[in-house]
Amino acid sequence: MNHEEMNQRFSRLENEIAELNKKLSALMPSEDEKKRRDEQFAAFDDYCRKVMSRNLAECFSIHNDNCSELEWVNRPGNPGD
Repeated sequence: MNHEEMNQRFSRLENEIAELNKKLSALMPSEDEKKRRDEQFAAFDDYCRKVMSRNLAECFSIHNDNCSELEWVNRPGNPGD
């Protein structure tokens, strides 16, 4: 392989690398995009936590309301049985 052929191959490789870098940069999110995604995730996470807390509070409230009407003395397994 002579010097000219090597230069042509290097030139083609450099062009291929440049094309691949363009494609890669199009696929990679920018810093603004990353920040926006992080903010969206944080907002969604906060929303999920609020819903979970509300649902748990409602669940325990319903459970406590039902339990307050029970006669604890008649429950099986009580030490006084």
